[in-house]
Amino acid sequence: MTSRRSYRRRRNSALTSTRPLVAFLLIASFGILFVGCTPASSDQTQPEEFTFTADDVARFKELTEKVDNDMAGIAQQLTGGMRLETNETEDAAMPVLDLSMVQTYSSIRGGVAAAGDNVYVVTNDFLNVRDGPAVTAGSVERLEHGDGFEVVDFVDAAWAKVKLPGEREGYVAQRYIAKVTSEEKLPAEREKFKGKYFVDFGFLNVRKTPDSAAEKIGELPGQAIVTLLSNDEVWARIPFQGGEGYVAMQYLSPFLPNFLVRQDKFELPILHYRLVQDGMLDALARHIDAVRQAGYTFMTLSEFRDVLVEQQERDVRLPPKKVILAISDV
Repeated sequence: MTSRRSYRRRRNSALTSTRPLVAFLLIASFGILFVGCTPASSDQTQPEEFTFTADDVARFKELTEKVDNDMAGIAQQLTGGMRLETNETEDAAMPVLDLSMVQTYSSIRGGVAAAGDNVYVVTNDFLNVRDGPAVTAGSVERLEHGDGFEVVDFVDAAWAKVKLPGEREGYVAQRYIAKVTSEEKLPAEREKFKGKYFVDFGFLNVRKTPDSAAEKIGELPGQAIVTLLSNDEVWARIPFQGGEGYVAMQYLSPFLPNFLVRQDKFELPILHYRLVQDGMLDALARHIDAVRQAGYTFMTLSEFRDVLVEQQERDVRLPPKKVILAISDV
């Protein structure tokens, strides 16, 4: 007797849980039935149109929400309470154009010739252009890494006078700039500064004769650039105030600006293999062995691109005897 009552309770509970869905299906079926009974002929009297009342719509909405909640509960049980989260946002699908490397790529594409005869670039993250050769001078403009400009002259080993667009002039710290040149032109660029030294001390006495006990006729400030007329291991003869003087060599160091050497020409063979051609795969294997025996090593186009970008930062060369394998139609 107890088992029958329990079975009836379970059966009634199951019927109760499915009644809303059954009611919805019945009503929907009647709706379809009424629509299906509409005569095809337009000259016959049309039956009254089947419509839902506001209460029916509310009831259907309630049933729909219940089904959604039930499905969510089932999914929660199946996944063990785990949630799948993504980092996607509405803006994630929008394309983003990265322009941070535009100037670098333009510089690479232009080559050394496009840089001009006396053009330098900023090697620091930024560089202040000042209205005087001192850190306390007023600011004229702020240049960013890679910006180019013309150097008019080196005031001393610490500061350079530069010309900006619009015929404006200013002064920048020499240590944060470099002249763009090619490997072929580098010896000639170095030759321009041959015989130039700077005072690598707080100041330097200028004497009438090459003797530490000789008469002092003046002094040079620290970082001052001088062109030597002659020199030995101890003394250097320099032009001074319309005449000549002598300074101790131990307080002088060769002056040479920074150079950013970029290769204009590359000996870089690129071997292209189209694998759709008959026998190409076998030829590739044979050629790889032959190239290696000739002393060549392989690099990718991505590695070549990294060398070009790195040349915008420092003096670097493409390693010799490199070859690129390009494989298509895989």
